[in-house]
Amino acid sequence: MPTAGKNEVHEVRSNPLSRCSSLTGVNGPAMANSSSQMSGSLPIKDQFASVIKAFQEQVINETIRFILRYTNSRRSVNRLPPEILRLVFLQYVQTTDFAGLASGKVKDVGWPHTHLRIGDVLLLTHVCKRWREVVHDLPGLWTSIRDAHARETREILSRVKDLPLKVLVSAGKRSDWFWDICMECGSSIQELHWVSAKNNGGDLASIPALDIKAPNVERLSLSRGASDQARYRSASVLRGATANVKVLSLNGINWFPSNHFQALTHLVLSGSVPLNDLLAFMPRCPNLQTLVLRSGVALSTTEALLGANHVRHPQLRRLSVDLDPCRSLPALMSRLDFNRPAAAVDIVMSTLKVQAAPPFSRVDIPDCFTDPLFSPSDYIDKPLTRLYITQSSKNRKWSSLVALNDTGGIRFKSVVPLAFDHAMILNHNVALNQVTEIWLEAIDEAMFQLFVALRQEMPALQTLNIVHPERVAAVRMTITMFVQTLRMPRAAHARSTPLPTPTLRIVLGGAASVDGDKGTYEVLRELCGFSLFREKKNRLVLRATEFPPEFYESVLPALNDNWESVVTEGGAVGEVGVVVPPVVGADPAFSSWEGWFGGHD
Repeated sequence: MPTAGKNEVHEVRSNPLSRCSSLTGVNGPAMANSSSQMSGSLPIKDQFASVIKAFQEQVINETIRFILRYTNSRRSVNRLPPEILRLVFLQYVQTTDFAGLASGKVKDVGWPHTHLRIGDVLLLTHVCKRWREVVHDLPGLWTSIRDAHARETREILSRVKDLPLKVLVSAGKRSDWFWDICMECGSSIQELHWVSAKNNGGDLASIPALDIKAPNVERLSLSRGASDQARYRSASVLRGATANVKVLSLNGINWFPSNHFQALTHLVLSGSVPLNDLLAFMPRCPNLQTLVLRSGVALSTTEALLGANHVRHPQLRRLSVDLDPCRSLPALMSRLDFNRPAAAVDIVMSTLKVQAAPPFSRVDIPDCFTDPLFSPSDYIDKPLTRLYITQSSKNRKWSSLVALNDTGGIRFKSVVPLAFDHAMILNHNVALNQVTEIWLEAIDEAMFQLFVALRQEMPALQTLNIVHPERVAAVRMTITMFVQTLRMPRAAHARSTPLPTPTLRIVLGGAASVDGDKGTYEVLRELCGFSLFREKKNRLVLRATEFPPEFYESVLPALNDNWESVVTEGGAVGEVGVVVPPVVGADPAFSSWEGWFGGHD
């Protein structure tokens, strides 16, 4: 026993680090190896110091990790349930921006695509462990792939489960790994975006991305790349399997696929396209409902005189046209045969030029807009009875002329402010003698001149609606001009009976209070007849969010002294689009053309 004890003490003293390694929890074998290596070269004191330092570093690291985990767990965002975090992540991840890929004036595909930026998704996975787990458990974030990184793409596919894929192809050379993926997962591709690369030589058949079998593609966009100058020859895409394509965008390319698109409902075109080629392609899309010719489209009419036929599309309900130059617009409209009274036609006048600045505004109207684009005979059964005219302003980019019936209508819009000359556009395209109601917003002297020019052609006018007159610069002068014009007896033409006096409706943006907004006070003051003809004439309808007691005590009696009758309408008011449905802004048929795709599945 004494001998054994001496040997045991000698063993501990000869290897003093073995027990420290077991107590500290530091990697025992590693420490043992390091201690055995140091035992012959370092004194015992230095070996102890090295072990203690390693122990301190581990304790510090573990403490920091614990503090971080605890702090993250106490943050309000990390106390959110996974369902809420998923919704937040879906809002954070942005769709892919095609601006750096496509060429031409238009930098997007023309409809709200759902191909996500995978970099945003990966960034979420690097925030913390919990976020990474939530993102990995959300397959909807892992459905977008592109031909950029093989390892990244295969990781995405491992998490997508059985959801449809969104694919972007933009590489300049064939990627065999991506080709294999597309061939393997072709039946899962629902959305496909192709951007041409440089030096394709105009041979579509040699492009692998368009030579895959993807029969379930519903949304397809074909765009010219920023560095691609080739002229392509028309060819079949996706091996002819395009029976399920519902939305098609051709951006900056000068050809049409030779496929048949039986299910196609939305077609978007950008860039220079021969008119005959467009009309030859449209019969292959028998169920087309929305046709958008976007900014930058130039329809070549050099072949239009070579005996092109009319194209009949009874299903077409939405047509948006922005041609530059616009000289091919009459040829296009004359050869498109569709149910015009039931369709919303949006024509962008991007070629208008201002000749004279306000207050005597003059605008150069090209012949393509004064040529009859719409025949009054098309609207005999459903005449256009309502006009909506809005002036451009700081908060509104577009000025517009809109004519509506109960099922469809026509809108002419431009960034050029309205002037007297715009009357020619309506005079040549709308049967104004059928108009019974007109709405004016952002009135000014130029709009007054336009109204005077139109008034002579509207003998059936029953109501003039002025929206938010309190917001204009010269309230008193503007209101006075409109009211006096309504009250003055006028004849539609020489030797004819005077025009009937229509009802005037004023739509205020707030309460009808003389103590509130200065503009509202000026409007009510003028309506009370301080500078108008002193006679009771015309019917007045006043619409506001609220009519306070002082209105009925002081304002209403004065109004009754100057108007044949006064009617008040309470309720929420806003822009022309939400005053009384159905009007241009409230009707989804006349929202911005991008909104035409919002309800599409």
